[in-house]
Amino acid sequence: MVDVRFLQMVDALYEDYFKNEVVAYHPNGSPMTRQDYKMALDVAESQIEKGDFMTAEEFEKEEN
Repeated sequence: MVDVRFLQMVDALYEDYFKNEVVAYHPNGSPMTRQDYKMALDVAESQIEKGDFMTAEEFEKEEN
């Protein structure tokens, strides 16, 4: 017989581990968790959809 409560506890531990796992780093070197990374991707996708971005050509012009 499967103990549902035990499985819920294991699932909660598993989820907590992956939410707090460092998967990348911010440009300033601070760690980024999986949850932070997903939020950053969501923000970036939203900006792209709104047209709020700079092309590579625009960036190169700004650098010179």
